[in-house]
Order: sequence, then C-alpha cells, then structure tokens
Amino acid sequence: MSTFKRRALLILGLLLLGGGCNPLLLPYFLFPEESKLPVEYHKLAADDNKKEVRAVILSYMGMNMNTDMQHADRDLSVLLAKELQALCRHNEENVTLVNPLRVEEYKNSHPDWHQNYVDLAKIGRHFHADYVIYLEIDAMTMYQPGTAGQLYRGVANLTLSLVDVNNPDDFTKSPKKIPFTYPSDARGGSIPVDMDTPPDVFKEKFFTALAKKLAGNFSACPTSQHNWSD
Repeated sequence: MSTFKRRALLILGLLLLGGGCNPLLLPYFLFPEESKLPVEYHKLAADDNKKEVRAVILSYMGMNMNTDMQHADRDLSVLLAKELQALCRHNEENVTLVNPLRVEEYKNSHPDWHQNYVDLAKIGRHFHADYVIYLEIDAMTMYQPGTAGQLYRGVANLTLSLVDVNNPDDFTKSPKKIPFTYPSDARGGSIPVDMDTPPDVFKEKFFTALAKKLAGNFSACPTSQHNWSD
C-alpha cells in the first residue's frame, strides 16, 4: 500500500473516531498549504487584496552587447511580465502588468527616455501604474567563453530597481544586483551547440529561467518551482 493511501486511511480513521469531526475536512489534512519561498525583493500586491496594483516593466540594455543578445531587453520584459502575472494569479494577488508591447511603443517613440536622469515615476504615471520595475542589463551572453561558440552557457548580470510611483521620494528600496547563470553548475554548467538545440531554443530557455527568477522578487514562488537555473 502506498504511503499516501496509508496516510489517508489513518487520518480518515482518526476523523471518524473523533465523532464530532467533519470528514469533509479530510482534503485539508491530506493537502496542506504548499510551501513558498519568501519574496526576495518587494511584494507588489497590496495588503488589501481588493485593491488592484498596476506595475510596468521598463528594461534597458546598453549598446555594447553581443549581436546574439539583440532585443534582449524587449524579450526579457515580455517573459518577465508573463511569469510574474502567472505567479500573482497563482498566489491570488490582485496585480496587473502593463502590456510590454505598449511599453516598447513608448520607448521607441521616446528614444532618449533612458538618458541623463530617468524620471521613472513620470513614466509610471504615463501608464497609470503604481510601481515601475526597472531592469538594467549590465552584461549578458549565451556562449561559454573560450569555446568559440561551441558551448551554450547563459550568463547575465542585472540591476533591479523598483519605484513607487505614488511615493517616489519616500520609497527607499535599494537597487539589487542579480547575477544569473543557466544552466546551473549542478546540471553540468554548459550545453553543446548542436542541431537539437539551435540558438533561439536555448535563448528562450535561458530567458524563461531568468524571468522566473526575477518574478520571485515580487511574488512568493512555490518551493517546487524554484530551480530556475536547472
């Protein structure tokens, strides 16, 4: 008999012997609340879940990036919005992410948006957002150095910032440096470049893993899903 069945029969017997216990409570005992990792940076959802919180993701990548990382800021924003929205829904948090394509349109029509002093709160107000998630890509590559492009190894160094649009002067959350490697050393640390894994396939896996890691900075992630680098 499986461990699950033995546990079920044991708990059912205890409930029935208790007389006044309600057998309908059985699923509560069999399926306890899943464990979650704590939010790594700052929770977006309000304490009052009836209040909707809107957030916009702004990402910036310097010009000195490898050609294989072209549009990495846009692609990462799209995946982060997708992963974070899904995580907030899973946690039943009333958070809405602004469509990243609308953000890209804004960036394209304001080519100097990132120059000099960036007024992130102003951009947030443009999108009627409560928070601006600002992501700077400091360095990023998808190939293991010294292998002449024959081994994949996704490496990213990012700076993550958050601005409370309604209280930009009072919000003092310090920027967070995020180093990330995919796959992890536990998985061998690199993947051969071959027909089974073309660059676009590896890049999507790399960016998806990174987006999951970033999403955990704003909403609690189930421990069963925390192996982002694997």
